[in-house]
Order: sequence, then structure tokens, then C-alpha cells
Amino acid sequence: MKKPMIEYIKNGAYDELYTPKYAIEPLLKYLPKNIKIWECTDFGKSNITKVLKENGYQVISTHKKEFDFLTDKANFDFDIIVTNPPYSLKDEFIKNVMNIINHLPCYYL
Repeated sequence: MKKPMIEYIKNGAYDELYTPKYAIEPLLKYLPKNIKIWECTDFGKSNITKVLKENGYQVISTHKKEFDFLTDKANFDFDIIVTNPPYSLKDEFIKNVMNIINHLPCYYL
């Protein structure tokens, strides 16, 4: 890949790419129905939240404008995280998930 394209990708221009429904649907067979799922990068209308809710899952959605996953502490219970974090912050998200969930599963899309 040419250097200008690599620099363009690094600048955060790709942070607003949304997960298509077809990328979420294969996860459904691995998720028990009786769990609370946290989508920590969602304003409530993402495809991740839509697909999960349409299939009977309880979803808690938070977005950086109201709740910053990297700095705020969750004051609610959840069993699993399913999210598509901003690419430019992927390393920070992985570190934070490891600090939060210890034994709980997490799916990054």
C-alpha cells in the first residue's frame, strides 16, 4: 500500500464505518438468549443493536457523547460486550476490555 494511503487510514477517516447486518448474524448462534449485551460504541441505532434486539437480545447501548468506554466505569450489569470500536482507538479498547471483563467474552466486529 502506498504511503499516502497508509497515512490517510491512520488519521481516523475510517472510524465511522458501520457493521453490516450480514457480519453480525453469524454471531447469533453463539450468544445465549438470557444475557445482557453491552454495545459500548453505539448511539442506539447501530446495526449491531438492531440485529441483536430483533433476535430477542437485551442490549445496553452507550456512546462516547454520553458515556466514554475508555474512561467511564459502567454502573450497570452486563454479561458480554459486542462492539465495533473506532479503528483509531482499537488498541485502547482492547486494553480497557481486558481490564473490565477478565472472564467475560467480548466480540469485536
